Amino acid sequence: MSQYILLTSDCELPEIDLTNKQNITVEEAKIKGISSPDWCTWDELDPNCEILHFENEDDINNLCIYENYDFIDELRLYTENKYIYMIDCLTDKKRAEQLFDYICSINLLNEICIY
Repeated sequence: MSQYILLTSDCELPEIDLTNKQNITVEEAKIKGISSPDWCTWDELDPNCEILHFENEDDINNLCIYENYDFIDELRLYTENKYIYMIDCLTDKKRAEQLFDYICSINLLNEICIY
């Protein structure tokens, strides 16, 4: 079984990111009262250094759909559709519902394929 989930279509689809990720500086993290990582303190890092922050740890695994160019030639072996999108998320009921809601919301006239 593949570790990748793909969405393909002959028309462009909106990209989405439901992870609620934020790039914030170390200084902003200190002001927000965010705990530093186990391997260092905030004071050991440059205050202007950016970190990736998620408000809720569970959000890390939420649905993210984006066009992928890294493996485009290999992916063309599986589809003739013009647009290929990667689906990145945990495969559980919550994310399946997120994907279902996404597909229902885009009101396509053409078909899409999920691999």
